Amino acid sequence: MGIRAGSRAALFFVILTMLGAGCVLGPTALTESRWRYNEAIRKTSNEQLLLNLVRLRYRDVPFVLAVGSVSPQFHFEQSADVAGTLNENVGPNPINPDSLDLGGGISFSDRPTVIFSPVQGQTFVRQLMTPINLDTLLLLQRSGWRLDRILQLCVQSINGIDNATRASGPTPDDVPPYKEFKRVCDLIQTLQYRRQIAFGYVSEDAELSDPIPAASIQGQDLVLAAKEGYAFRQAEGREGFVLRGSKNRIELQIAKGAMESPEVRELLDMLSLAPDRNRFEVLFIGTDVVDREPNPPGFQRIFIATRALLGTMFYVSQGIGIPPSHEDDGLVTMTRTSDGQPFDWTVITGDLLKIHSQRLPPQNAAVAVQYRNFWFYVDDSDLNSKSTFTFLAQLGSLQAGVESGPGPVLTIPVGG
Repeated sequence: MGIRAGSRAALFFVILTMLGAGCVLGPTALTESRWRYNEAIRKTSNEQLLLNLVRLRYRDVPFVLAVGSVSPQFHFEQSADVAGTLNENVGPNPINPDSLDLGGGISFSDRPTVIFSPVQGQTFVRQLMTPINLDTLLLLQRSGWRLDRILQLCVQSINGIDNATRASGPTPDDVPPYKEFKRVCDLIQTLQYRRQIAFGYVSEDAELSDPIPAASIQGQDLVLAAKEGYAFRQAEGREGFVLRGSKNRIELQIAKGAMESPEVRELLDMLSLAPDRNRFEVLFIGTDVVDREPNPPGFQRIFIATRALLGTMFYVSQGIGIPPSHEDDGLVTMTRTSDGQPFDWTVITGDLLKIHSQRLPPQNAAVAVQYRNFWFYVDDSDLNSKSTFTFLAQLGSLQAGVESGPGPVLTIPVGG
């Protein structure tokens, strides 16, 4: 008694198919799971950012829960069995034909381990409350972001010109100054489009230390300095040696051929810059107080005070479209003009980021969250708002990697 060749072949094919399914299912599951995890993290990160912007407008406490890690664990189980009866010599029209019952099963499960990390303590200070440094601003510009967008969102003042500094916190009761800064941004953007102005790094040889007595410099100091590209040189007009090396600084450079253009002349005048110069060092300062009347012929440097990421978020949150019922109930601060009329914050924030609100779930939203029984969302066709939203997310990632604040900070009023 035996299994006919056709039956044996069918049985062998079915068992191989069932046992080999795990080999096909594994890579497929990995590919699909990775995409789904990627999309889930992206979507929830965007929703968390929008939620915190809305919270800030309502003076509620923001909270950031970062995804520390995701560890998928794939489990496969498979089995196969066969049972049946075989009959011999049953002829061409058997009454009791051979019968085979084939059985098997494959199961797949994904049991991920997701670690969430609350952003608080020193991490909160570093990521959300540390002023954005100038290197980050230049990096954002080099990566393609418009300079006027960077300045409006991240800078509080330039040479004492205020960019709605009080908007970097809870909504103020009265309108902060903003018009001069918006004009400066417009001028800078116009000149940049014409390739007549640029911010960039300039490398120069400079003293990196105070004078050091010759007796204090050991052989190993000379070797270490040489490895790092530095050297000890005699201090000019002073005793001892100083460490010298290449030092990068940020400059604003104006094309010489554009110096007489009306936009350049207006920009130099508004920033109180020396009219006979076309290169100005850019410095970070830790104060918004700058002497607006420098000694003639004007400033030879540009002093910039920046916002923290949290300040930038406060700034854009001022323009959120609040439901009228929430305004009537006093759930948000209403900024008023000098004559007591409600102030429209979009006059300041413009079309940088428009966040709408409505009762029903939005049908065409790039990102949406429900808060206080209303839906807040960014319209999917509003490309400018989506760009700013992406900018905020990218800025958050950059600030997450900041290990310390900016370098030396000027904390007193400065003159030219």
